Amino acid sequence: MPAMTAENPWTRALRDFAKRGDRTAVAARGHTLTYAELGRQAEAVRAAVLEAGAQPGEVIAIVARNGPGVVAASYGVLASGAAEFVVDLNLGPDDIAYAIGILRVRLAVVERSELPRVAPLGLDVLVLEDILARPPRSVAAPPFDPHAWGKTIMTSGTTGRPKAIVHRHDRRFLAHELLRAHLPFVPGENDRVLLMNAYAHGAALLAATWFEAGASVELIGGVDVDYADELFARGEVTAVFAPPTVLAKLVQGTRHKRIGGIKCIFCGTATLQPALYRAAAALFGPVIRVTYGKSEMFNPITVLEMDETADYYRDLVTLDAVCLGSPAHGVEIEIRDESGRLCATGEHGEIHLRSPHMMFGHVDAQGFHELPEGDFHATGDLGYRDERGRLFLAGRAHDVMKTGGYKIYPEEIERVLPDGVVVVGIPSAHWGEVIVAVSEGGGDHTETVADATRGLARYKQPRACLTIERIPRSLQGKVQRSRVRELVLTRYAMTDGPYPTFAPR
Repeated sequence: MPAMTAENPWTRALRDFAKRGDRTAVAARGHTLTYAELGRQAEAVRAAVLEAGAQPGEVIAIVARNGPGVVAASYGVLASGAAEFVVDLNLGPDDIAYAIGILRVRLAVVERSELPRVAPLGLDVLVLEDILARPPRSVAAPPFDPHAWGKTIMTSGTTGRPKAIVHRHDRRFLAHELLRAHLPFVPGENDRVLLMNAYAHGAALLAATWFEAGASVELIGGVDVDYADELFARGEVTAVFAPPTVLAKLVQGTRHKRIGGIKCIFCGTATLQPALYRAAAALFGPVIRVTYGKSEMFNPITVLEMDETADYYRDLVTLDAVCLGSPAHGVEIEIRDESGRLCATGEHGEIHLRSPHMMFGHVDAQGFHELPEGDFHATGDLGYRDERGRLFLAGRAHDVMKTGGYKIYPEEIERVLPDGVVVVGIPSAHWGEVIVAVSEGGGDHTETVADATRGLARYKQPRACLTIERIPRSLQGKVQRSRVRELVLTRYAMTDGPYPTFAPR
């Protein structure tokens, strides 16, 4: 893996973009941006944030929809030497305000249509469209600091409050190089990957590897099966980033019986169940590839290549753990029990990770917490390693829920709910898990819960308010969520799909 030089690698990327001229870099529903245009727009953003006084490592918020604009803003901020914080537009206003606050954001690059989101936050706002309309100009940047903050991502903390994961510029670039080195093929000029997840997360990481290769990206906001079907029918995409929840929507909603021409389905972020793998393989062919990645350590942590994935799922019927593959280059994995003892092969415990490209630290309401040099990151995920060294994910600690590709802790929602109302995830092939609010007795809390969660992200708002006779608790008074889930499933039948419903049995 090459060492980072004193030159900002993202500035170097802009020069490479200029050399590719009119080749398409990014598209969104017919709106395309060539590499030359992407380079010019990113350079305009770089100049604008520097003129606004951005310093190396300063966190700059980017508030833009999936599409060419967010890509130009991202590359421009990175090329300035500042740290990017691409705001996930699925976050609610409370979440955005909290993130802006703990990261001490002063400056934001904002699409005009998104200005109402940031109006109450007291930020210095640079309107993206105004930046791009200015005449080109050269603005010198301060010396590049590879050890400065380079990227921040909001995630959930075990206490129920969100936290911001911080990556230095050098480690962010190492992650990019590692992901590029582990691609199953080298994308060419005629390759295009379809990305439908928020650019704030893994979509940006994969997109950067395709841009470096001179390939193109189709970047849209949200899963649109009808539009994806059009792209498949015209043969316009050769790869798809599809975590299990996205893959399930494609499989269930497509009008096609068979989709050819797809070289790889990049899958990760949640466990891929056998039934979904088989349905996807029947539709696309055996081209599904599984990786493990986290906000604290970017993808890939482990890799299960396409042929290995096919072999693994061929004879599976049920499973209590799912194979995530073998460690990527430079990644160390330890499985530890609750006392911190290293677990033997096949023994379950908490997954701990270490690598050169892992996070620098995190920010919460108390400030920045640096991860000590050489320390492992305790993931909160539970699993084991087999005799071949492959990692298996068995479950999630602290009752974390995953819905629509997002990881959510119940406490994030419960902190705004009335006392006595708890939150659990009900297994769903469509969403991963469906979040429901549960209370004791026969009272209807639907309106109260809706009002209380209005400021949260849509994916954190419970899909239903249900009742059971009694909330099971431990002797210490802690809610036994697994028992709550069992009682809900005993009392209610769920109809799965985009709009799940619950009916008494």
